[in-house]
Amino acid sequence: MKNIFAFFPFYVTFFEFLRNNSSTIKNNDIMKRIFFSILTVGFLMTTVCNGASVMTMTTSSDKVKIYLAGSGTVTIDWGDGSEIMAYTLGEYNARWFRVRNEYSHNYANETSRTITITGECITHMDCTGNQLTSLDVSRNPNIILLECRFNQLTSLDVSKNVNMKRLIVQGNQLTNLDVSNNVELTGLDFSFNRIKNLNLSNNTNLTRLSGAHNPIIDDAYALNNLLKTLNSNSGKKIIQVSSNCKKDLIFDKKIVQNNRWRVNVLTPNRKGKFFIPDIV
Repeated sequence: MKNIFAFFPFYVTFFEFLRNNSSTIKNNDIMKRIFFSILTVGFLMTTVCNGASVMTMTTSSDKVKIYLAGSGTVTIDWGDGSEIMAYTLGEYNARWFRVRNEYSHNYANETSRTITITGECITHMDCTGNQLTSLDVSRNPNIILLECRFNQLTSLDVSKNVNMKRLIVQGNQLTNLDVSNNVELTGLDFSFNRIKNLNLSNNTNLTRLSGAHNPIIDDAYALNNLLKTLNSNSGKKIIQVSSNCKKDLIFDKKIVQNNRWRVNVLTPNRKGKFFIPDIV
């Protein structure tokens, strides 16, 4: 509960500003976007923690970088017999919408090791590009943002992470992803994996979805079935899909329009490389 009360003065000031400028906000689109952004960031920063956070991951890289945010202390066992270090976590950097507190370690060789992270309240983690072959976040009920791009994960269980709001697993080897329990999810990026089936009918808060270059996206029939499970809530919502470079991707535009989503088609440039905008 201490996280909420720590930001109480912020909310008092914010709502006082809102009361005095309600007519300006109502008639100004830019002010509306700022208003909703502040609400979202404020919520991300005042998450109530429930129990300790424990996460493990296996890597064979000779250098590892992990970015963490939250509150309280955290210990990291790097899995090579080195001293277990304790750190004080910093809050999520809302200005950059990124986890900016870096914890790194160098190994003598590329032998497989298991890293164990234990903390009072770890709410954000970015473990991108660490050659991870496994990642267990099932014992961290507090995490609300998880980025694990460009690793070698073949599976990921997020069924226990019911508070998660953003999940980015781009560039792994996942064949399945179950987010049915992640009802708070607002952003999901599973692009460049091997996912064939995905049901998003429980994810009614989802507004950003990126799934370029997966069997479920590259196949029109599978894509249309996925689109049918998307929520039809009002507001700005974007889904990013992919083209097979030879012909335009075929999908049922009526399904998208009825569910009030906008589709971005990801296509390669002249050199065959893809520009991947960060929409999640």
